[in-house]
Amino acid sequence: MEAKRCTSAAEVQVPSGHLALKADTDSLAALSELAGLRSLEVDGLAAGQVEQLALALGGGTTHHQPAADSEELEVDLFEDTPPAIGVRTCEPEPPASAEPAGEETEASSLRSLSILRSPGLPGDAWSPLWQALPRSLTHLDLSHNALNDHAVSALCGALRLREVRLARLGLQGNRCKDIQRLANFLAEGGVEVLDFADNALNDKSIWQLCEVLTAQSCRLQELCLNDNRRLSSKSLTELFKLLPRTPLRSLALRRTSLCEAGVQGLRPLRLQHLDLAGLKLSLGLAQDLLAEAEASSFIQGLVLDVEGQRISWRRFLATEALPEIRAAAMAEKREASAKLLAAERCLKVGKAEESLKESTAALEIFRSLGADGESALPDVFRLIIDGKRQVDLPAAEQFAETEKSNFAKAGNKRGEAAMLISIAEVALSRCGRPGAGSLPSVKPLEQAAGSWAGRRTRAFEAYEREILLLRNRIAKKDQAGVTGCQELTDCHLECARHKAIKRDSTKMANELHKARTQLQEEQDRSKEYKAQAEQYKAQTEHLKGQVDQLKAAAGVERAAASELKELKTRHQAELEELQKESRSTGGTLWRS
Repeated sequence: MEAKRCTSAAEVQVPSGHLALKADTDSLAALSELAGLRSLEVDGLAAGQVEQLALALGGGTTHHQPAADSEELEVDLFEDTPPAIGVRTCEPEPPASAEPAGEETEASSLRSLSILRSPGLPGDAWSPLWQALPRSLTHLDLSHNALNDHAVSALCGALRLREVRLARLGLQGNRCKDIQRLANFLAEGGVEVLDFADNALNDKSIWQLCEVLTAQSCRLQELCLNDNRRLSSKSLTELFKLLPRTPLRSLALRRTSLCEAGVQGLRPLRLQHLDLAGLKLSLGLAQDLLAEAEASSFIQGLVLDVEGQRISWRRFLATEALPEIRAAAMAEKREASAKLLAAERCLKVGKAEESLKESTAALEIFRSLGADGESALPDVFRLIIDGKRQVDLPAAEQFAETEKSNFAKAGNKRGEAAMLISIAEVALSRCGRPGAGSLPSVKPLEQAAGSWAGRRTRAFEAYEREILLLRNRIAKKDQAGVTGCQELTDCHLECARHKAIKRDSTKMANELHKARTQLQEEQDRSKEYKAQAEQYKAQTEHLKGQVDQLKAAAGVERAAASELKELKTRHQAELEELQKESRSTGGTLWRS
């Protein structure tokens, strides 16, 4: 029954090279029968199952235990240096029939190992597993196992002794704090991605990292420090100062104790990806960071929390050369958009020639952008046709027909629909002139609407409203004759005016919001200054009362001193009078 159950699991999951299982005796015992396994995930190990998993990873062999009288020495996994030459380890020499040490066995094909959610194991129980890790391992995930510093130090020692070169190491949800041994392992190179989220890291831990990140052999590019709330701005600022000299390209600091002043130490941004979600940032600082990310060609991603909302900014690039190309294209698009807005304003006030000049310049810019500017061509063509309708109707009609054919050949339904609408508008404009032809047919407009059926986009909805408007105008002209030919043009000009007003109002709203924010900050500072002034006033009154008390006490002292002086004077006079009496009495006695 056990063999059948193991075979079934292998048939379902092993062909893809990945096996995920719950830790139990049967499943772990079956691992020795699976060959060619590239990825293994074990969920929930018990204390008695570590040796089973170690045995499976070791290819079905166990480590030889030396005899009591043997001179072999056990390897100390907590030493930073490998055993010296001439010192034998507890592993016996391979027999003559064994495979050469340089060749990989079936167990060494494992590339990724994940041991998750096993928090009940003591730190020493992991040692057999550390000593069985295959050299072929490149990805090791030990998340949510409550590993302490002792266990992680033992892991680093085993990785160094077995010469395992990890590219990714996951230690999320453990109890790491003193990471000096791990930092030394990082300095030797190999680890490019380190997940240290939800541990017990403190400022000392960051200083230990800072000592090795600038090492020439360090290759750490992605570092996750989320949910380490004991990390303060003091230590993180020291890390930020070293960023230009480190290989770090991605840093996650969610829900740490980094304050807004500490975030200022990150500027200018030197990372491709920065995650600051969960930190309390002001709106002004968030806007500055986003503006800096937008202007930089190096930054690829930025995550912030502002006023209770998550803002995730990403730059979608295909190659490293795209940032400069995209920045130049955005500048050209902004220039072309400004010319289109100027053309709409000129058309509104009847300056058709100037409108044609601005719209034609915008068309040249969009055409120079290639595929990036194709989406704007239908709207630019319609603006050019609107200008030509006021100057030369035949030229406007010919231009619209030519571009309609070009869009039809290219299979651009949106462009073809836009040109059909413009052709109908040109025909309606001709109806109010001498020698005008028949009214335009509604059928091409219905075809244009049908070509966009099912595409509920903003462009389609705008075209659909214009088609309905044209259809109503054509029906009214067919019934009541040629009247009010300027009404349709006025309607389009009004739409353009409202679009411009909407853009201006959006800009004004943003500026108003910024001004309100600044005003609120000024009011808050004013309240703070007022509170300080009240406090100083109260202290002044208190000091004034003390001064009055001292003055009163000084007055009492002066009165007492004056009275004392007077008493002394009176005493002196009485003393002198007594002396006179005594001298006179003495003379009288002497004569007698």
